[in-house]
Amino acid sequence: MKSDRINLFPDDLKHSYVPSKENMIAISIIGVIILIALLTVLRIPQIKKHEKEVTQLSAELQTVQRELAFYNSEKGKNKIDLKAEIADKFNKEHNAWTGLLKELTLLTPAKIWFTSFNGKLANNQIVLSLAANATSQEAISEFFVSLENSYYFRHSKFKFSENIVSSSSSFYRFEFENLIKLSEIEQMRP
Repeated sequence: MKSDRINLFPDDLKHSYVPSKENMIAISIIGVIILIALLTVLRIPQIKKHEKEVTQLSAELQTVQRELAFYNSEKGKNKIDLKAEIADKFNKEHNAWTGLLKELTLLTPAKIWFTSFNGKLANNQIVLSLAANATSQEAISEFFVSLENSYYFRHSKFKFSENIVSSSSSFYRFEFENLIKLSEIEQMRP
């Protein structure tokens, strides 16, 4: 079955149109230009974003270069050495507490419980003031014997002891103080 079509083109154009080589080249060039323009328009936001990132990174690079120059200078080295010295002192002071509290925990019998702990660090010495309760005077005596036999707490001073009687129970409250030199703690470290 043949379809009938109406062709309104003039007779010289009724035959199929074949573009010339010049027209094909022109159409191809126009297509490439449109494609490049479209890709450019789509990439502009990404380009702006990358441009901002490059600006930020260059500012950070300048900051790092200034810090590096300061570090390499003599003044910078002295300042960093001072900071390292402060950090070492901080670690030395805080690690001292760890050993003391561990030994105190190991020396404390089950019949004694602490109610307050006050520690001060001054002049390379640690002054501990402790308040505790005990179930009996014998427990307090045993505790002080173990303190006197320990390395850290051999200089403990007993402040007072009192019997507290309530309607449900009776216990003894006592306080003691201890002075420890940081040099003694450093000698005991492995």
